[in-house]
Amino acid sequence: YIIDPGRTGNNTDYLPLSKGNQPPQYHNPTINYPSIYSPTTKTIFNITWKNITDQIDKVFLEINLTGSFVNYTIQPTTIYAENTSYGFEMVLPAGTFAYRFLANTTANLWNQTNYNIITIQKATPSISLLLNDEASNKTITWLDSLTIKASESNYGDDDVSYCLYNSTSLIGCGSSFLIAYSNKSFANGTYVFVYNTTGGANWTSAQS
Repeated sequence: YIIDPGRTGNNTDYLPLSKGNQPPQYHNPTINYPSIYSPTTKTIFNITWKNITDQIDKVFLEINLTGSFVNYTIQPTTIYAENTSYGFEMVLPAGTFAYRFLANTTANLWNQTNYNIITIQKATPSISLLLNDEASNKTITWLDSLTIKASESNYGDDDVSYCLYNSTSLIGCGSSFLIAYSNKSFANGTYVFVYNTTGGANWTSAQS
């Protein structure tokens, strides 16, 4: 306020001082994300924006999932008289990412949060190798039968290969194997069967 704008000596005379158009103000930006990659667990972004002199026009989440920053439009979740809460959900890949929130008003005045960093670690694949239905070493004698079962139960792993080996010899690659050696004559010696993966964008290497 300006006191005594007419300089009359009347200090009870007030004139409102216009602040002009103001950008929106943010409150309580939060994120809830898994520390390890999960193809079924979404990362949840939330923020509240307050109108100062103009209505909120658009709200964005800016994040660099592939190296370049991309803006995602965020929709309101709860609307109040002077502020609105916004939320956004998505499954994030493994990696380290920078993100921030932005908003503008109907007068095209912008405000944004600082960049924050999150890191999601690669997940370890779930794989199984059974010899005669047991997950342990086996000793067989002449003409004993042997059944080998290998499998994986992972999702979001299109870039991951799973391969079965007999010692260093590749038997094949795939999501599951069922191989039965009936009365097979194995020569005397030790055979090491391994089912493994070298990993992918969201998965570590693993073997069984």
